Amino acid sequence: MAGTISMAGIGSGMDVNGMIDGIIKANSAQLDAMKARAQEDRSASASISDIATMLGSLKTASDALADSNTIQNFAVSSTDSAIATSISGAANGGKFSVEVKDVALEYRAYSDTQSSVTGALNLSGTMNIQVGTGTANAIQVDSTDSLSSIVTKINDAGIGVRATTVYDGTNFRLQLRGAATGAGSEVTVSGIDLGLNKAENIKQQAQNAHLTIDGFDVYSKTNQVTGAIPGVTLTVSNKTTSPATVEVKPDASSLQTKIQSVVNQYNAVIKKVQSLAGYSTAKAANSQLAGDSTLRELTRKMGSTITDAVDTGTNSNYTTMRSIGISLNKDGTLTLDQSVLSQAVAASPEAVSKILAGTSTSVGTSLTPGIMDKMSNLVKSFTVGTGAFLNVRKDTFDSAAKRADDQATSETDRLSRMRDSLSKAFSAMDSTVSSSNSMMTYLQNLPKA
Repeated sequence: MAGTISMAGIGSGMDVNGMIDGIIKANSAQLDAMKARAQEDRSASASISDIATMLGSLKTASDALADSNTIQNFAVSSTDSAIATSISGAANGGKFSVEVKDVALEYRAYSDTQSSVTGALNLSGTMNIQVGTGTANAIQVDSTDSLSSIVTKINDAGIGVRATTVYDGTNFRLQLRGAATGAGSEVTVSGIDLGLNKAENIKQQAQNAHLTIDGFDVYSKTNQVTGAIPGVTLTVSNKTTSPATVEVKPDASSLQTKIQSVVNQYNAVIKKVQSLAGYSTAKAANSQLAGDSTLRELTRKMGSTITDAVDTGTNSNYTTMRSIGISLNKDGTLTLDQSVLSQAVAASPEAVSKILAGTSTSVGTSLTPGIMDKMSNLVKSFTVGTGAFLNVRKDTFDSAAKRADDQATSETDRLSRMRDSLSKAFSAMDSTVSSSNSMMTYLQNLPKA
C-alpha cells in the first residue's frame, strides 16, 4: 500500500481526535505562558529603545544650550535701512554709532559707441586687462571681431572681469565690469581699449567700503562688514546722511525657543516612563516594566539634575533653573515661565548662561558644568556604550525573550511528541475495541444449539 489513513474512533465510536486535542490543550498552559512572556520581553525591549531615542532628542536639545560661547543669543538692530544687520557669530551686547562714508564698489567702464554689435570693428592687436597689481591678461583682437565676439573672448578668459553690451536705442557700447569690489580690484585696460580709458567712460573705479564706528574708521573690501563688531555682520547699501545707531542686545525669544525644546523633550521622557512603569494609581503599560528600577533611577536623576544649583558668581538671585523660570512639577514634568526667563535674561544674562552652560568652552569640556552639561552627560550614561544602563536593561529583556522563545520551541516539540504518542495509543485502543466488537458480533451470530 502506498500509505495508511488514520480513522481513529471508527472502530470504537469515540471522538478520539477531540480527546487528543483536549489533552494537548490541557497541557499547553505552560507553552502559552512562555509565548506571552517572550512577547512581553520583546515589547519591554522595544519600549526601552523608544526611551533611549527620546533621550537622544533630549540630549540634542540640551547640547544646544551647553556651550557658553554660543548660548547667549543676541538680536541686532539698526536705525537706518542703509545699514542692514545680522548676527553671524558669538556676539556681545553693546550700542554703536555707525556712519557709512562710502560703499564698496567694483570697477565699471564703457567703450565708445558702435553702430552694430555684430559688425566687424576692423581692429587688430591686443587688449591688455589688468586687475589690481596682477599680471595683465592679453585678449587678442582680430580685424573680424565685433563687440559681441570681444565680449565672448573676455568672458571666456576668466580674468576677474565680466563684459556685456548695452544698447541705448541707437548705438551699442561694451560694458566692462570688475568681478570683485574693494581696493586691489581696480581694472586697467591698455592696447586696444575701445575708449574704455576715457574719463567720461569710466563710471566708477573699485574702492573699499568706508564706515566709522563711534568715530573710528573701518574699511572693508565688500559691503558685508564682519569683525568690526563681534558676531555681527553689517551690510551697507548707501551712504548715510547722519550716524545710525546699531544695538546688540540679548534675544530672550531665541533662548526661550531652545529652553522650551528641552522642556518638551524632558517631559516626553518623563511621561513615557510613567506610562510604561506605572505612576500614582495608573498601572504599568508593560508588566515587565512595572516599577522598573532602572527607569525610576533615570527619572530620579533627571529631577535631581534639574534642581541642582550652580555657583554663578555674578548674581545670587539666579543660581537654579527655577530662578530663571524652569520649574519641576509634582508629577515630575517641567514648566517654563517665559516672563520669568525674560526678566532673568534682562537682569543678568551672564548668570543665565552659567546656569545653563557653566563656563565651558564647548560641550563636554566645562570648567564648571552647567545644568545642560549635566543633563547631556546623564543621558550619555544611560544610552551610550555597551555598559550604559538602558542598553544593559535592553540586553536583559532581549536575552529573556530569547530564552522564552527557546523554551517555547522545546515545549512545542514536547507537545508534538505527546500528540504522536497519544495518536498511536488511541489508534491501538481503537483497533483492539474494533477487534473485540467484531468477535462479539461473530459470537452473537453463531447458530444456537
